[in-house]
Amino acid sequence: LFLAPHLAVLATAGAAVADGDEKAARAAKLAQAMAVVTFTKKIDQATDKALKLQKAGDFKNAETQWNIVVDTYESGDDGVVISAQAIYRLGKSLALRADTRSELGQRRKKEATLNAAIDDYKRSLTIVESAEVRVKLATILLIVKRDAEAEKEFDAVVESDVGNQIKGRAYNNRGLVKQQQGKWSEAVDDFQQAVSISQGGSPEAMKNLALAKFGAGDEAGSLTMMRQQSKDMIFGVVEGAEDIPSALAAAEAATGDALQAAKDFAKVQDIRYKDVRFVTEGRLWPPRLVAGLQSLLPKP
Repeated sequence: LFLAPHLAVLATAGAAVADGDEKAARAAKLAQAMAVVTFTKKIDQATDKALKLQKAGDFKNAETQWNIVVDTYESGDDGVVISAQAIYRLGKSLALRADTRSELGQRRKKEATLNAAIDDYKRSLTIVESAEVRVKLATILLIVKRDAEAEKEFDAVVESDVGNQIKGRAYNNRGLVKQQQGKWSEAVDDFQQAVSISQGGSPEAMKNLALAKFGAGDEAGSLTMMRQQSKDMIFGVVEGAEDIPSALAAAEAATGDALQAAKDFAKVQDIRYKDVRFVTEGRLWPPRLVAGLQSLLPKP
């Protein structure tokens, strides 16, 4: 088949254009693939650094690395960020940055940093539902005294189908919301639930239950629990129940057993639990227990 000269030229030109378009398409596809590799590498490196810094307790620099991760996800090309896996990882990264900000905020007593953690937890939950993250969110809301919001989040966890370990933490921390509000009987109910469903019984929940019982007027029941917990501390104070030695002495003083109170108070080694402000604001002791502690302190 022979083509007229002008048709032959057109055919050749068309083939060249098609070949050029194909090369351009391949180049664009390669460039996109390289962009994805660069994008992923940047995130993976920053994530690895952030996790190591968190583990080492360097939360300030860990936050910087999490900022890189989150900012990279949010500024990436649609072809990368829009994938389900990338969105899921963004949700997880937001929760991990919130953990870092939570630690920083509590250590430095900076409410702005705690509020930033709250925002991150909330954003994470819009992407990936997690009872664990919801408990963390509610706990920070409790710390900044946003009680109604905290209680709502704890309610969502205790009413959901999650394991007893997480549900126990939610009951315990919702009890702290009630304790902070002076609703001692309601706090007792929540702490009792936490003790009941926690594997082996949570020392923290048992300590909180003993304190709440005292606040609710069950002083005999509270003293019985405190004495038992004190006896169980054969190898020293148990983590989560650090209040018990001082609280027991304060309870004995408040109920008129001054001699035993003085003996038990002499055994208290952690000076924080000889600080009225600390046990009132930091540990939420009931007023009558605080008064018992005050009676044991040297008069100015």
